[in-house]
Amino acid sequence: MRSKNETYNISLHHSVIDKLSNDTKKSEVDHVEAIVIVTLLVVIMIISLFGNLIVVVIVTKKRRMQTFTNWMILNLSIADLWVALLSIPLEIPMELNNKRWIYGKTFCSIFYPLQTSCVYGSVFTLVALSFSRFWAIVKPFNRQPNIFMAKVLIGFIWICSFIVVIPYMSVLNYSEDDNGVQHCGEKWTNTQKRTYTIALFLFQYVFPLTIICMAYIYIIRELCYRKKTENNNCKIKQLETKKVVKLLCIITMTFAICVLPYHIFALCVEFGALDEEKNNIISLICYIFLYTNSALNPVIYNIFNAEFRESFKELYRTVIIFIFYNIDSEKNIGFFSKRRRSCAPSSRTSKYSEDTFTKSRNSRFTQTFNKMASHSLITVDIDTCQ
Repeated sequence: MRSKNETYNISLHHSVIDKLSNDTKKSEVDHVEAIVIVTLLVVIMIISLFGNLIVVVIVTKKRRMQTFTNWMILNLSIADLWVALLSIPLEIPMELNNKRWIYGKTFCSIFYPLQTSCVYGSVFTLVALSFSRFWAIVKPFNRQPNIFMAKVLIGFIWICSFIVVIPYMSVLNYSEDDNGVQHCGEKWTNTQKRTYTIALFLFQYVFPLTIICMAYIYIIRELCYRKKTENNNCKIKQLETKKVVKLLCIITMTFAICVLPYHIFALCVEFGALDEEKNNIISLICYIFLYTNSALNPVIYNIFNAEFRESFKELYRTVIIFIFYNIDSEKNIGFFSKRRRSCAPSSRTSKYSEDTFTKSRNSRFTQTFNKMASHSLITVDIDTCQ
């Protein structure tokens, strides 16, 4: 009988599952622990969902935010949205069902590969970002990556991310025991599992982060050297470059910190260097770290990037004002309708009064909106709000 841990794998290393296949009875989660876990997952899901959706809206709708770097950040948000929309919502019912697989045969062959492809998508995007910054420093006078190149590169990243998980799909196995309990795990030899574990660690973590670190080390060294020889005309550009590099370094460090615990756990389980009685609590901590990474990225953008921070504020003000505008409109329309019925005016007078009220209401909304948002250079056409 296969372990419940078969269904608790998120994206990096599904070969851990078979190693834990004999601990079903020992590893049942009690009711209180399940509530705590589900609460954490829901909080992470909400933060990740709304935060990354805002990033997508900002980059796609605001012209001044449409740069190569920001489109790559948008791609990171898309990968994080997959976690918020796919992984966590499907993980919660399994958590409440002792981590048993409950989604049938067809979904067994695509659920884990999709999760794995999201991790590859994030890693490849981070590598692309480091190369773009490296190119901007090494060849500042050559043609720099533009938005069209960013879109093409994003498509290429996801094609590669889906291709590399095709072999993994072939080893996924769905089965049901005599009691009708569903299981979704992998079917391969111990040597194959260990090879796969090491390969994931190298290609999803060691090699990409080594390339990224080398690129940023060179960039930082070059920026420090240029600081000694730069003139006044270059100071502003150098300052902007430093801010972007700082943001990307923090994003990369966060990814490395959140992903590393799971890789270590996977290696320890596969090579028998971990106390099996502690597997469940350690694996839980690792998975929480992985999910948390998708929620932290929007927070990082908001803290360390002034443009994203201002765009977040603009969008927040726009939504709040729009909500209050509609609430106020409904109240006023209701009051106006009651007054109109009680006074029983002619249809012509009623239409004139309603038109006058609508224009007055729109005027008040426009004045209030532009007054609150003038420092952010937000403009609004009242016709689009109706």
